Amino acid sequence: MTSFFDSEKTVRSFVGKLAFDLRQILSSQAKELYQNIGLIFPPTCTSTMLQIGKNKGCSMADLATALEYPHQLITQRVNILLEHRLIRKRTSKCDKRRYDLELTKAGRHQLKLLEEFLDDAMMLFDNLNQEIEANLSQVLSRSIVALKKKDLLSRMEEIRVVQDR
Repeated sequence: MTSFFDSEKTVRSFVGKLAFDLRQILSSQAKELYQNIGLIFPPTCTSTMLQIGKNKGCSMADLATALEYPHQLITQRVNILLEHRLIRKRTSKCDKRRYDLELTKAGRHQLKLLEEFLDDAMMLFDNLNQEIEANLSQVLSRSIVALKKKDLLSRMEEIRVVQDR
C-alpha cells in the first residue's frame, strides 16, 4: 500500500491531517518527556495547569475564555487535574453557582517542575526550528490568526471568483 501522502497535491491539500499527525507525535513524545522530568499530568493539560497557576481562583469559564477552548474541553482537562489531585474546586465567594479552581500543594510542586522545564522546552523547539529551517510556533500562530480573520470557505469563494474571470 502506498503512503497517503504520495503526491505533492495530497501533501498540500491535507494540511489538517498533517497538523493532526504533528499533534499526535508531539503529544506522544511529550508524554514520555513529562514522565522523565517527574510531571504526572498529561501534556494536554499543560496550558490549563499554567493558567490556573497564574490565576488563583479562576473559574472554568475564565479558563475557557483565556485558553480559547470550548467549555467541554476545559471540563475534561479540569477533571484530569482533579483526579491527579493537582487542583481543587471551591465554591466562589462572589457567586455560589460558580467554582473557583486553585492548585493543591502537589499541584504547586508540579507547576514548579513545569516552570523549570519551560526554558529547556524553548531550547528543544529552537533546535527543531533550526533543523526544519522554520519557526514552527510562528507558522502555527500566523496560520491561526489568518484563519480566524478569514475562514477556509471565504478563501475558497475568492479563489473561485478569480478562476471565473
